[in-house]
Amino acid sequence: MEVNRSDVIDLLRGSHLFISLSPAQIEEIANRVEAFLYQEKQVIFEQDAPVESFYFLFSGRVELVRHYKDEEIKVILSEPDYFGEEALADTPPPRLATATALTNVIVLRFNGELIDELKKEYPKVEAAFRLVAASYHLAMRTRMPWRGPREVVHYIGRHHPIFLVLRLILPVFLALLTTIVTSYLDVVLFRGSALGMGLLLLVVLINLGWLVWVVVDFYNDYSIVTNRRVAYLRKILLIYDSRQEVPLDAVLADDVRTTQLGRIIGYGDIIVRTYTGELILSRLAQPYLIVNLINEMRERAKASRKRARLESIDQIIRRRLNLGADEPLPQPSSQEVKPVVKSGKLTQFLSDLFMLRVEQDGTIIYRTHWFILFKKTMLPFLLSLVVVAAMISIFAGILPLPPVLALVIGVLFLPITAGWLVYNYFDWRNDRYIITRDTIIDVYKKPLGTEQKRSAPLKNILSIDFERLGLIGLILNFGTVYIRVGDSTLTFNNVMAPSEVQRELFQRFMEFKQREEERAEASINEQLADWIEEYHRMVQGKSNGKNPTRLGENS
Repeated sequence: MEVNRSDVIDLLRGSHLFISLSPAQIEEIANRVEAFLYQEKQVIFEQDAPVESFYFLFSGRVELVRHYKDEEIKVILSEPDYFGEEALADTPPPRLATATALTNVIVLRFNGELIDELKKEYPKVEAAFRLVAASYHLAMRTRMPWRGPREVVHYIGRHHPIFLVLRLILPVFLALLTTIVTSYLDVVLFRGSALGMGLLLLVVLINLGWLVWVVVDFYNDYSIVTNRRVAYLRKILLIYDSRQEVPLDAVLADDVRTTQLGRIIGYGDIIVRTYTGELILSRLAQPYLIVNLINEMRERAKASRKRARLESIDQIIRRRLNLGADEPLPQPSSQEVKPVVKSGKLTQFLSDLFMLRVEQDGTIIYRTHWFILFKKTMLPFLLSLVVVAAMISIFAGILPLPPVLALVIGVLFLPITAGWLVYNYFDWRNDRYIITRDTIIDVYKKPLGTEQKRSAPLKNILSIDFERLGLIGLILNFGTVYIRVGDSTLTFNNVMAPSEVQRELFQRFMEFKQREEERAEASINEQLADWIEEYHRMVQGKSNGKNPTRLGENS
């Protein structure tokens, strides 16, 4: 079917896939693509079907549905998204999902022959195609429960494979060395005895476990770019599962940092700068292509906000002038992309047990990490055990002392140690860090003592930083979050997963900022509508029910 050629050129020019091409080259490609119309509910292709083409969504909406391991994954696409990325791979696999038109849609189709021609003619386009195909294949095999149905993953990747090789060098060397030494000891010292064989087997199992852990740990880290955010997922087995992220609205700039070796091999760090610092997507292959994608997503987010503003103005004017307001387009709910704080199983169990993070009616309450409680209560708990053990030993006759002495010890010392233990527990429990929808609060309270409460509006936050100090803080993933507000600084001390606390603070800050901007914009739009309404009355001769009278005329 026929579509406006200039619109096709604009769509291709705005895509990160063709950003390296000149205007003339893009126009030449626009002449070679085909436009197809699909009716509402028509299936474009089915999962497991042979791959033929890659598509740009020119208009309308398309739903992708993937059935994988007894799960159904759904993604909703809208213009100018693309789909059918399997066709971009060097050896296209069968379709990984079923694509269905949710509305009448127009697509631009790149058939397999055209894709092969573009790869041969434009090496940079070929690199972008490979990146997108690999990312799509990984995205379809990776669970991302935090993603909303309208949130499209445009990139997901791990560190460059060279870093897996580098991380394996030391454990492989030590595995070989320890295996050789143990084998030698088995032959020379133990002379093939069961003890020697058992020791050798233990060393082999430990080395294999270490190698498996290194590989699994490498494959647990992801860098992700969607149409809503940039995220970095970091997971250490049984310790924590963290996600640092930046909404596209909050991205101020992005840049690539490389070394000489990185430029040779083809990897680098992407630095995403925000109001509160930097999010680093480290050691990624083809970093410049990923930066181009992030910039495209930022521009699309800006265009989406502009369309929403214009639609809001249109609705207000239509309502004021009784022109019949159109049905507003459905907007994605903010709940669709609500971040999920998820820890490892052991960490999550301890967090729930000690109520380190509680959310009630939109208010988040943090307490200091359970390790701080352990430090506070360890000494009085041990002393209480010593007192109880001494009493039991005396009553049982293990210690040759009169039983009355056990009662004296219990009366004199047990209340002191137990009271100290209870006091330290409540001293730990009373310290709370609270985030409401518009305020941050730091509560410091001593049992039977004074209570101090410091608070600040979210709108006054200037920066948010965090740090984890010491080996224990790194292993157990706790640290301090610093919130700069004006000339002072509020601290959330020793909280679990400080990077997640930082992200939640930032999320609340952005939500508050968005609400304030929407209120201000609504007020301006209403004032604009007042002017237009009054102008409309004047044009219709209905201003205040009177016709204007020229000076000097008789009434």
